[in-house]
Amino acid sequence: MNRNIDVIGFNTVDEIASYDGEFIVDVDRMIEGAVIRPLDSVLAAIEIDVQCAVNGMSQKGLASFC
Repeated sequence: MNRNIDVIGFNTVDEIASYDGEFIVDVDRMIEGAVIRPLDSVLAAIEIDVQCAVNGMSQKGLASFC
C-alpha cells in the first residue's frame, strides 16, 4: 500500500529514531501555516507587509518596510 501521509507525530525522540520511512518537509506550506497566516493580520495592523518580512527585508521604521 503506497499512500502519502500529510501529518505524522511522535511522542518521544526514540520513536523518530526507529522510524524507517522518509521525511519530506514542504517548506512553503510550513512557512504559510506557521508564519504567514498567523502573523498576517498582526503585521498588517502595524503596516508591515508579511511577504517582505518572510523574505528577509528590513526596515528602519514602520512606514519604510519594503
